[in-house]
Amino acid sequence: MAPVKTTGAIVAAISVSMALLSYILCSYTSNKNTRLEISNKKKKKPRNGLIDAVGNTPLIRINSLSQATGCEILGKCEFLNPGGSVKDRVAVKIIEEALESGQLSQGGVVTEGSAGSTAISLATVAPAYGCKCHVVIPDDVAIEKEKNPIIKCFLIDPPGSGLFNKITRGVMYTKEEAEGKRLKNPFDTITEGIGINRITQNFMMAKLDGAFRGTDKEAVEMSRFLLKNDGLFLGSSSAMNCVGAVRVAQAIGPGHTIVTILCDSGMRHLSKFHNAEYLSQHGLTPTATGLEFLGIK
Repeated sequence: MAPVKTTGAIVAAISVSMALLSYILCSYTSNKNTRLEISNKKKKKPRNGLIDAVGNTPLIRINSLSQATGCEILGKCEFLNPGGSVKDRVAVKIIEEALESGQLSQGGVVTEGSAGSTAISLATVAPAYGCKCHVVIPDDVAIEKEKNPIIKCFLIDPPGSGLFNKITRGVMYTKEEAEGKRLKNPFDTITEGIGINRITQNFMMAKLDGAFRGTDKEAVEMSRFLLKNDGLFLGSSSAMNCVGAVRVAQAIGPGHTIVTILCDSGMRHLSKFHNAEYLSQHGLTPTATGLEFLGIK
């Protein structure tokens, strides 16, 4: 039997092997470079202390509400600030302006009229400026904001607050809410941080385009809906803001972008807003399976 000629086959096999080896080496080099690029992107510059970590919170798409309304509903996650709320921005601004004007010096005391998130934020950031913080009585802090003519701003307000009437009717009180006809406590709500019967400086600075009413029941239902569908554990005012965002979407129709503030998480609302026993005692136990409480099937 004549010997089999294998030279051509061997050369072909070697060529294939070399090509395969080259491909593997190229792929490895490419993947290595990609991994290095990803690694370098992850290596962000450390923040310069706590103050530098305030702000630049993520703007996220709230998928469940966007899909339900046909609008892009976005939430600014202010609860991810170091102090846990949007009031960190206020606290930083207050202290920096006071230091620049000479009204406050390092080692001085910041006195705040608040028992809520503003006080917590001031107590958080004051030490970073070398100051102390002393909290006294509840009050409000005006927050500056700019008005872009193509951006519409809407208010979501609880029952009993006069701001809704001021925006929709031009007066703080309606005839039905005249003196002698109002309840002793007009703010019969568990939603903390919203509702007021006077015009503050921030409302004088910017015109709102509309207002909507929101109830405790709607806020409670919204908080549970977002926790179940989006993994967002929100406080009462954040949940009420999301109710307002849906109301706006229903009013202006699909195809718009709506941004709301997720000002605080549910961690500061465990004793009331996220307390099943408390809600049951006030007839606010959540029962909705979807967004039917806002008329969405």
